[in-house]
Amino acid sequence: MTSSATALPDPVDDLAAAVGRAAHGDVAALTPVLRGGNSRVFRAELTDGRQLAVKRYPEEPDFQPDRMTIENAALAFLCVCGAERWVPEPVAASADDRFALFHWIDGEPVAPLDPAARRDGDAERLLAFLDMLHRLRHRPEAKALPPAREACSDVGDVVAQIRERRHRLATVSKQHPPLAEFLGAFADVAEQVEVPSQKRGDVAAAAPEHLTLSPSDFGYHNAIRRPDGSFAFVDFDYFGWDDPVKLTADTLWHPAMVLSDGERRILANGMADLYGDDPGYAARLAVYMPLLGLKWCLIMLNEFLPERRDRRAFAHGDADPDVIRDHQLAKAVAQLDAVQQLREAA
Repeated sequence: MTSSATALPDPVDDLAAAVGRAAHGDVAALTPVLRGGNSRVFRAELTDGRQLAVKRYPEEPDFQPDRMTIENAALAFLCVCGAERWVPEPVAASADDRFALFHWIDGEPVAPLDPAARRDGDAERLLAFLDMLHRLRHRPEAKALPPAREACSDVGDVVAQIRERRHRLATVSKQHPPLAEFLGAFADVAEQVEVPSQKRGDVAAAAPEHLTLSPSDFGYHNAIRRPDGSFAFVDFDYFGWDDPVKLTADTLWHPAMVLSDGERRILANGMADLYGDDPGYAARLAVYMPLLGLKWCLIMLNEFLPERRDRRAFAHGDADPDVIRDHQLAKAVAQLDAVQQLREAA
């Protein structure tokens, strides 16, 4: 994890004292780490030489189970199963102060937006982690894990999620004419994708034995390259059981990382091999890909929603909301065009 001395509007002294109590030690320094759009992360250096990651979660009464509970349960499960080399190991948590402590991972970001800066074998490192997760689904402890955030059991789930997101954005679109214009164009493409998808009676839901354990927010953007070149992965707020087709589509569409054509082929082929024991995988993926591409268009526009702005302010403090909204809208326009091209090529 990398750190920055950028000041954030947080009562750092109070947080340092709370971290010290949870860690049973004294905090010598607490440095902000600028990662993610929901939570705030700090590096704590203790006087006894320990270094810990401090993740402070936003208040979200409607997000149940809460992010901290989901993430700590996921990481505890993975570490019990011997996967601690892949993830931060939990140390302690404080529900009252909404933070959790993890062992610090030394390393650097994996250049999610610059394929040229990545290394040979990086796509295979992503696949290796997914392979490990898929094998862990057979562990008895895995049965207690929840569904992933917005898990999809069938096409109807995805369509319902798209329509619910469209409705929420429509309620604020009068305040943002460019958003309203985009939603009009989106509706035209959505009708062309949703209607034939719902008529595909040959696409059955994934059988329980073919579900996988999914980070649900996966890719280079949540990977850290250790000094030895190996990867560790962070951010398991949405972890749980899901259809591997959704995990595949989300990974290939995720706007937080840019994939080269070669990486895209490696990941698509590798995930097809990994989940190939499911006879319905290919048929479901053909249907899910454009649908989840549409969903990601709308996820990009969360910045227009009041609750998202509140989380962004919590995580990043002084970011300009107008600049962020304009940037996200431009990305959504490009994404919608990509979905339309995929539909036309099918």
